[in-house]
Amino acid sequence: MSKTFLITRPNHDLLTTYLFYFSSEIIKKAKDRNIKVLDLKKEKANQKIFLSYNKKHSPKFINFNGHGNEDNICGFDDKTIINQKNLPASEK
Repeated sequence: MSKTFLITRPNHDLLTTYLFYFSSEIIKKAKDRNIKVLDLKKEKANQKIFLSYNKKHSPKFINFNGHGNEDNICGFDDKTIINQKNLPASEK
């Protein structure tokens, strides 16, 4: 079983700055337990990179930080990473 953890950490406004720094402790704890951490920080918290890392590494746990609503999870600059309406039926 893959011990991989993917986390998005945009950092473009006051709220995401708090999440960015508070999540550092989560990352440290995961690394202390020999879990591979895929840290999509700042500009890397975008849809293209997220989908690529998710497909390539198949992480067992994903932690999204950022803004959103009932249909979207957003990353850097409030650009959509995941949209509920565009998910494959198997992932809804």
